[in-house]
Amino acid sequence: MSELDPDLLELRRVLSAKIRQARESRGITQGQLAHQMEAPRSIVNRLERGTRDKDVMTVSSLFRVAQALGMKLKIEFIEEWDV
Repeated sequence: MSELDPDLLELRRVLSAKIRQARESRGITQGQLAHQMEAPRSIVNRLERGTRDKDVMTVSSLFRVAQALGMKLKIEFIEEWDV
């Protein structure tokens, strides 16, 4: 799968939006989330922008975001059906 694969880009877009929505719904800034994650604010910013940097949007970073927001991370594989 290429870094430019449309499905991968869409997944990043969706994850980024979910991170931003969860943070905003808790009324905290990127800096506050970064502090809770013990990470630089630039990491939160890059996660929320859906950067193509493969070292940013990792399962580990998503887990840390969820933890910092008091949430759990759920990853599931679903069947892809041709329509």
